[in-house]
Amino acid sequence: HIFFPFCIPSPIPYYPVNFWVFSSPGEYGTMDPASGAHQAPWGSTVVASTSSHTVPVNGQRHRCSGWLGFGEVPASGTSNTVSFVIRDTSAVQWMWEEQFALAQHSLPSGIVETVTWWDAATEAETVVAPAVVDVAGTPYAFVNWLVDGLRYPSATAAALNPAIALPMHGAREATAAYIPEAQDEDADGLPDWWELFNFSDLDAASTNDADGDGYSNADEWADHSDPRDAASIPQGPEIMHDPLDNPMGALSPWRVSATMTDSVGVASATLHWWIKGQEWTKTVTMADVGGGSYEGVIAGSSTPGDSYQYRIEAVDSVSNVSSTPTNTFQLVYPLATVAQGELAVSIERNTATEITFLLANDGNADLTWQAITNLTDTVDDGDGWGRPGANTPWHVSTQQVHSANHAWYCGDEASGLYGDSVDALLVTPLAILGAAPTLAFWQWMEAEYYYEDYYWDGGVMDISTNGGLSFERIVPVGGYPHKITPNPDSPFPGHTPCFGGEGGWERVTVDLSEYAGTRAQVRFRFGSDAYVVDRGWFIDDVAFGWGASWLNLPTSSGIVPSASSVAVTVRFDATGLQAGTYLDTLVLTSNDPTRPSLGIPVRMNVSERSTAAGISLDAVVPDQFVITWPSSTGYFYRLMQSTNLGSANWVDVPGYSNLPGREGFMSYTGTIDHIRAKFYRINENQP
Repeated sequence: HIFFPFCIPSPIPYYPVNFWVFSSPGEYGTMDPASGAHQAPWGSTVVASTSSHTVPVNGQRHRCSGWLGFGEVPASGTSNTVSFVIRDTSAVQWMWEEQFALAQHSLPSGIVETVTWWDAATEAETVVAPAVVDVAGTPYAFVNWLVDGLRYPSATAAALNPAIALPMHGAREATAAYIPEAQDEDADGLPDWWELFNFSDLDAASTNDADGDGYSNADEWADHSDPRDAASIPQGPEIMHDPLDNPMGALSPWRVSATMTDSVGVASATLHWWIKGQEWTKTVTMADVGGGSYEGVIAGSSTPGDSYQYRIEAVDSVSNVSSTPTNTFQLVYPLATVAQGELAVSIERNTATEITFLLANDGNADLTWQAITNLTDTVDDGDGWGRPGANTPWHVSTQQVHSANHAWYCGDEASGLYGDSVDALLVTPLAILGAAPTLAFWQWMEAEYYYEDYYWDGGVMDISTNGGLSFERIVPVGGYPHKITPNPDSPFPGHTPCFGGEGGWERVTVDLSEYAGTRAQVRFRFGSDAYVVDRGWFIDDVAFGWGASWLNLPTSSGIVPSASSVAVTVRFDATGLQAGTYLDTLVLTSNDPTRPSLGIPVRMNVSERSTAAGISLDAVVPDQFVITWPSSTGYFYRLMQSTNLGSANWVDVPGYSNLPGREGFMSYTGTIDHIRAKFYRINENQP
């Protein structure tokens, strides 16, 4: 015999399970299932519910506050519905709370009309009645609440709005009382509503001082202060002001801002200021700029060490005056000064020399300076760049880079395409241009092509020398290679010279000579029409350059303490240069707020080499002379000076006591001392 094992699944229990529905403290509303015993199949879902509240009768009702559960029913809840899966004997007990109505009306009727319900034995409150309301074209003012016909909170206390802490042991009624706002039946200059609100009658004379705070009822009414509270007195506007920085490193003018509030409105705001030690001679009316904010300007001299004091005064519409404490700030910043109008030398070809100039700090804070010869941005993070306009597609990207890890990209990072109808701007950080400045950068562009040298979409460059207030077009060396196709949907006029392209990195240079000595920003502008799109424009390694190869500073940055100066050395090197005049601008930047950049003209006159040592006057700079002498590598040279040719007391010229020689000639540039005589000699030594 062959046996095949098998099993028969057990049947799922299917039998009725008992559950009950109760209601406490009594049976209210409509319950489903109804109150009593019920059955449901084992494992089925039971949904029980009841009314949220009963039908009101004479200002009374009951509300369902939730349930208590037993068996399979959740232990408790706060709604009027519960569901559960029944597998065992269960019960639902609906819980009810007694409630009473607080009916709220007004005289005249229609201003307030509402009913709110409150659990028995709790405390209720009314709605906030409008302070002033229009009734048939006449302004009416709130006087007080009447609760169950009685003045609230008492017959003599000042009114409250809303009425609060009303015990609810039964249905109640509250009425908001109003009278015409301008009504003054006793002709005492105080509106009747104000007297009734604060004193419950019309017996409060305008000259009375009910709270003994030194202000009459008329004063309290005018400023909307509380005539029954000595701590509430008429006062000027509240002035909220963050004092200006102290010490102050910014230049005049200084903008002073404040926010002011007042119960009856701010009538005027005034800024008083003076230089410390003088009288309050300067008064400025502060402008209302909206939202309770006021602004004024202190426009005084800007000399380091000056100390200013100022305060803000405000007047409300009933002539109450308030003022801020007196604030003080002192001007603390450096002042960079260079006495020389031009740095100039005359040297022979293939020689070099150094001269010094004094960089003085006439301010009262340390001067931090740096000589600027170029500015290069490899686009690591985009700091300092500007992207004017909303939702510009220009952003720092890693999709295409020329060097390092990032480049600017005009396009969508996700799709890798620029959009339709783009007119996107990207502005470089501020650059202080020296002599013969240039701009160079690398670009990669794919734009919609038309035919020949025309593109539907493309890019151009503009420059600003006024902080971005206006821009003008600049042209790369060799000109723009393409043109914009005439198209009403393009942001550019037809035939505008532009950049286009079909991919690949290329270097672009721009001659900025006509902007030498300015503070400049360059703007890259990309535009597209409303149709076909392409990859976009990538820009990397943006560099402004202007440093002359024949000019350098052995030390190109430093700190000058206040009220002192330092000698800055400039080296001129005519190695490999032809005879002629060479010009440049030495640009110094600093933390001097009056002149963040300082341009010093530089001139180097290069002449043919002589064959013997000699001395000559500088052709450009008065009182300056040049000594030249032949030199050779492998030798050391010592330049010495004396006021007596026959004296044995010769001293070294500072910095020229042990100079290594080089093939050709060496030179020294000095300043005439205007004494009877001075002699120089050169010693040549082998090591």
